[in-house]
Amino acid sequence: MIKFGGTKTIPPQLATYPSYGFETRQGDWLIHVMGIAFHTPPFTLRQKMMLKMLTGVMKASEAELQSETFKSRVWPFFVEGEGGQKIQIELGGKAYLLRKKSRRNGRFENWFRLDDAVVRKSIVEDEDGRMQLKFRLSTLHPGSPSVECEVELLSAGGLSIVSDIDDTIKDTHVAN
Repeated sequence: MIKFGGTKTIPPQLATYPSYGFETRQGDWLIHVMGIAFHTPPFTLRQKMMLKMLTGVMKASEAELQSETFKSRVWPFFVEGEGGQKIQIELGGKAYLLRKKSRRNGRFENWFRLDDAVVRKSIVEDEDGRMQLKFRLSTLHPGSPSVECEVELLSAGGLSIVSDIDDTIKDTHVAN
């Protein structure tokens, strides 16, 4: 059987979702950040039954069940969100606290403003020429592990495509 955490992880862990930011008319930047604060508890009977049914339908081998690919795809179904977590961003040697705590289901989503000089010092260009801002996120819980967050920075001009078929459903490469 696949094994995840085992006991409640203290402090909670964070996972982030792809997001974006843009320069405002005032010359600063609005950055959007979202993700989930969670812990991986011991399996409940219901989760064990669900996993057993899933592995039966898949006819997966033990090696396949232990693979990182399989684990990364099913872990969201086996975690418990941590509500009420204060999230902080670490960028350029400074810490910025998000205004809203994580919701009851552990999800968080905030917009925050950054000075142009801070953003310009931290911009990274990827292999496709897209500008990204990379920073670390953590909770205020003592000993909280931090995770890297990547936010795509949108230019003031150009064409944007918004699609309701995202890379969860089909590998669109729309950002490329």
